[in-house]
Amino acid sequence: DVSVTHTAPAGIYTLTIPHALPISTTSTAQGTETTATTAAQTTSTTTAVQATDTTVGKNAGDLAQYIGHPDPALCGGREYTLGYTTFSDTEEFSVQFFKGIQRVAKELGCVTIKKLVDNMDPAKVVQNVNVFVQQGVDGVMSFNVLAAAGPGQDQVLKAANMPAVSIVVPLEGYPFVTNDDFADGLSGGTELGKAYNATGDKGPVYGLIGRFDAQGQTGIDRLDGVVAGLKATVPDIKLLEFEATADPPTAQAAASAVIGRIPAGAKILVSAINDGITFALLQALKAQGRAGDSLIVSMTGVNPGGLQFMCQNKEYVGAVGFFPETWADYMIPVLIAEIQGVDVPAKTIVPTQFIPRDSIDKFYPDFVCKG
Repeated sequence: DVSVTHTAPAGIYTLTIPHALPISTTSTAQGTETTATTAAQTTSTTTAVQATDTTVGKNAGDLAQYIGHPDPALCGGREYTLGYTTFSDTEEFSVQFFKGIQRVAKELGCVTIKKLVDNMDPAKVVQNVNVFVQQGVDGVMSFNVLAAAGPGQDQVLKAANMPAVSIVVPLEGYPFVTNDDFADGLSGGTELGKAYNATGDKGPVYGLIGRFDAQGQTGIDRLDGVVAGLKATVPDIKLLEFEATADPPTAQAAASAVIGRIPAGAKILVSAINDGITFALLQALKAQGRAGDSLIVSMTGVNPGGLQFMCQNKEYVGAVGFFPETWADYMIPVLIAEIQGVDVPAKTIVPTQFIPRDSIDKFYPDFVCKG
């Protein structure tokens, strides 16, 4: 079972509603409880965390039935124009995320999206938000991946009294839709360590970990989780952590410099911030003839590109799937509820699952490996 629990008046809200599952809401003496049930899967890494919630009374139930399960009834008889600023219109997670936004907007029938791209430029992020304010949109969705851009957005939005919601990097005082990065990293690191242990190898083992700490707490937590999972399952591992950034060529060059420190014949356990950066690390290993010594777990597991990396390269154990095509099911209902004046959870956690390399079709039945 995957549960959403609101406890009043203590102010604890925990949310992990699977996409498109039926949801029932019941009132209890302690508050409102919403539960969605799904079949148990041994590979599941769906996570839940505590988050501050100011939703009380009937609004709690009204909100819970739409988060993760949008319905035209959410519209409340009006139209909404929503601004969406994103760090990229070509990076695969961002592409799949926007497809989800377009799908949900069409399903609701009351949402118009205005999209601007910031290309990972903090000044451009703030400029985009200013444009939305000037255009008089009803609310703003921010897909920002640099912590440095947060304060400027906060200032503009609050000055305009503009409702907003963000992913990846939170905006101070606004709702945040996210995965549980530490738990997801922990899952990935644990699966990677378990796969190494299953080989029976007893020689030296190294961890090649491509970090992106400049992203802020999201990136820090995700790779800290990977490291924790590896340490728990492979206590003797020697960890080589380096700043890979979010640029694959930069990541490959940085990894190449680190790989030279790993003794010949040692096993190499690999992970990084996302699919593209993880694949860049594999390319660095191939260039030095070390791919055969490696096992890999990727983070995000985006369809199709991230899954193609995985299915075409036997070094992969699997990936922690983030399913970005479903995130708008949470983000848009949260923002519309906020626009309607409903107090919404400070943090909404979307579900994730570990996708083994040999089980991709169980998660994406139409996926075809091109390798």
